[in-house]
Amino acid sequence: MIKRKNEIEVELSNLRVLQTRYRTSRYNLQDNISNFLPKAIGRAKDAVSNYERDIVLRDKNMTPEFVMNVAGRNFTERKDAAELYHKLAVNQNAGRKIAAMYGFEITPVFTDSLVDKNVTVKGAGSYRVPVSDSALGSLTRLENFFKGMSDGLLAAKQNLSARETELISAKAELEKPFEHEQRILDLSSELASIEAELRA
Repeated sequence: MIKRKNEIEVELSNLRVLQTRYRTSRYNLQDNISNFLPKAIGRAKDAVSNYERDIVLRDKNMTPEFVMNVAGRNFTERKDAAELYHKLAVNQNAGRKIAAMYGFEITPVFTDSLVDKNVTVKGAGSYRVPVSDSALGSLTRLENFFKGMSDGLLAAKQNLSARETELISAKAELEKPFEHEQRILDLSSELASIEAELRA
């Protein structure tokens, strides 16, 4: 009887560790369902909407010939536009509009890094685009961003879908009971009977 009592106590101890983990996981799931995931889904929906609106803005303002406004001046030559744009982007006039392209405002992003420099391209959404080591490289990165906006929209839609799936999975997981609950009740009852016999 003593041996059985010890066996039950060890098993109960292990099961209660699992029960504590289950409750902690359940708390995290509830927080995800009520707080984190709805906010993430909201941000993902905004990202999709912004990309859709900005693709329309880009297409509306795109011309067959090269045109870029840098420091208030309109350029039709890529080389000239690239040189001034790169100079202003590298000098980090942070938060100040240095250029405009296809209806988007372009402002440098402040960074302590001497290597990683970026600009923000602002339409309905804000997008970070890296600055290259060379003037033409910086302009090419900017142009590639605009060309790749459809890929950005696809990625935003995939992220939204993943977050929505995550919310559905979290709700389903929350419905699952602790699988060892009955075992704990049975062992606790058996242990109480053994202890009562040992006291008799």
